[in-house]
Amino acid sequence: MTPDQEQWIESLVCERISADEQNDTLRLAFENSKLEYLSDYIARPDLMELDLNGDQAIYVIKDDRQLLAFFTLQCGNVFARVIKEEDKEFYDLFKAKPNLTKAQQEKLNNYQALHDLSDLEMKRRIDEIEAKIERLRPKKNDEAKYETGEDVTLVSDTFPGIEIVYLCKNESYQGNFADLFPDTRLGVVLFMCKIVPILKQIHGLIGCKFVYLFAATNERDEKLIAHYSDNFGFKPNPGYGVNKSLHASGCVFMAQQLTDLFHRAKEFEPNSTPPIDD
Repeated sequence: MTPDQEQWIESLVCERISADEQNDTLRLAFENSKLEYLSDYIARPDLMELDLNGDQAIYVIKDDRQLLAFFTLQCGNVFARVIKEEDKEFYDLFKAKPNLTKAQQEKLNNYQALHDLSDLEMKRRIDEIEAKIERLRPKKNDEAKYETGEDVTLVSDTFPGIEIVYLCKNESYQGNFADLFPDTRLGVVLFMCKIVPILKQIHGLIGCKFVYLFAATNERDEKLIAHYSDNFGFKPNPGYGVNKSLHASGCVFMAQQLTDLFHRAKEFEPNSTPPIDD
């Protein structure tokens, strides 16, 4: 990173929106035609109050004249399923042998080939899945511990996470970013240089393994998902489960481990060179 680039980044302020009364005016000039619902969100009359009462943590990134971007963070929880749907289907097919149709046998063969399993390894995997199924069965005099219902779902394991609920840049931003960073996108620089340090602070205070978001799906589907994957490190369908609110309906769950993100962000630290992937 050049001294001019570093100086520009240091000149930006990243703070909670309620930290400065001026933000209440600056937010009204925020524009993003591609994500209009986010422009509507930052213009909400009660936005400052939402941040003040702590129900939502709303951050803005700004210079001395305008907002460049805003984002919100909240606590989250990522989980590993007791049995993956793919493994459960494999288990049911394996147990149904030899009474399988040709199509079912082909599915079983494909599973074995995909996971590069020998016949012995197939049997071991079945034993592992059976052990997980056994753990789900109620134990004598301890039914409540294993019982699931409308309010509780039993999963294999849970992992603390941070959810990025809203992430949006200001299309009307006027500045010299393009001159300073001719080959880099504004959102990427802001994310790595301003948002990641906050994630590190949270990581230093509480146990936290994942960071995740839900990518809005519309006519820009593949471009947005590719952008989050290639430039930020988030991966769709990362192999873990998560709860989704109605406002994220239709959006794609994307996640990554915080340690992986911190490694990627080293490229944007002062006097750094791009990290070498393992």
